[in-house]
Amino acid sequence: MIRRLLACLSLSFVLGTAIPALSANPPQSQPASRVTEPIDDNLRVVLKGSVHPLAQPPYDKGAVMPSMPVERMLLVLKRSASQDKALAAAIKEMSRPGSKTFHRWMTAEQIGARYGVSQDDVNTITAWLSGSGFNVSSVSKARGEIEFQAPASRFPRHSIQRSTPIC
Repeated sequence: MIRRLLACLSLSFVLGTAIPALSANPPQSQPASRVTEPIDDNLRVVLKGSVHPLAQPPYDKGAVMPSMPVERMLLVLKRSASQDKALAAAIKEMSRPGSKTFHRWMTAEQIGARYGVSQDDVNTITAWLSGSGFNVSSVSKARGEIEFQAPASRFPRHSIQRSTPIC
């Protein structure tokens, strides 16, 4: 009898804490994959604003040793416009006194799962990087950045751009 009462109380406690938590931050569908075709190495573009302002010919100090590690390169992944809008709205609600989500902050993992790049896209991109001779170090918890590295020999001479001058 006591076991049954304890079991009912435990179940009531679990449901009493879980249901408000679920309604405060309702589960959302997984982000849609945006990489819908195989990555084609022949289709490359330099995105405006993606090259550091110091990566200019006057700062070029010449070729480096092929074995020199090119470390901590970051591929920054952009959310879709609808994801940005939804995340901004969620943050606004978490900051609004009286809302169900007031001060119920999300973890980086939750942000990634709800508003980040899809896990399928992350897998596709990291597989492409690995298959292209790069070593993927990490993917940010919010799925916004992929850190990778490779030796300088991985880059054609004309494509290496330094972010800071070497003295």
